[in-house]
Amino acid sequence: MQHSEWVKPTTEELHELEVNQIEEAKGGNGNGNGNNSIPINGGMWLVLLFVIIFGLWKQSRISRFSTSES
Repeated sequence: MQHSEWVKPTTEELHELEVNQIEEAKGGNGNGNGNNSIPINGGMWLVLLFVIIFGLWKQSRISRFSTSES
């Protein structure tokens, strides 16, 4: 059974697919055009905010009780 003409990918689509596969194989950082950012979803923002607030609170407690006698 032969496919109709509209099902076959065009030459441009094949070229774009090959380029995308090569970029993915390289990891996207071969020539600086790759997207190397890490997406942070809503739950991760909450954890990050908690860690920052906890760290600042802990540091402020340490700073109050520290002495500068040395």
